Amino acid sequence: MKKPIVTIALLAANLAVFLGFVLYEKYVGAVDYAVYGGLYPPAVEAGQWYRFLTFLFLHGSTRHLLNNTIMIFGVGTYVEDALGHLRFLILYLSSGILGGIFSFFMYRGTNTVCIGASGAAFGLVGCLLSILLKHRGRYRQLSLKGMLILLALTVYYGISSVGIDNYGHLGGAVSGFLLGLLLYRKPKYQDHYTEG
Repeated sequence: MKKPIVTIALLAANLAVFLGFVLYEKYVGAVDYAVYGGLYPPAVEAGQWYRFLTFLFLHGSTRHLLNNTIMIFGVGTYVEDALGHLRFLILYLSSGILGGIFSFFMYRGTNTVCIGASGAAFGLVGCLLSILLKHRGRYRQLSLKGMLILLALTVYYGISSVGIDNYGHLGGAVSGFLLGLLLYRKPKYQDHYTEG
């Protein structure tokens, strides 16, 4: 497998931003994410479109960051290997932004502030599902059944928990699936080597 350098770089960026807020605000609970780049509908409506990107790198707690890190690294290593570095970055950012746009329209007219990379993480899961479909249900050590179970568990966790942006998850997953169909090309040939 290719080294997941983009995956690692994105996770490092998330960690750096999180630690920056911890050092600046002393503890993350003091951060007003409506001010510091969170996806805040009134601010977006005022023309602050950059929030569709910045909110992806903000996390509200150590647990929030850790959950997204595990998911992004676990799935991202496979997706980055399948797509290549540039297309992986395009997929990650696009699915996160599109998930944010869907979330924005669902929360429009409220003061709900959305933060976190989970929309992009679900985009990776959606992409991996499209890859598995192109490989008839099995890709490397992964199976379509296993990924559907993972997706079902994460959706259940989101629905049963308070303060989870399920609209962002849904928008990210659907976007990632559709982008995966466009960006991933199944290899036509596979070299086989024998030793004689």
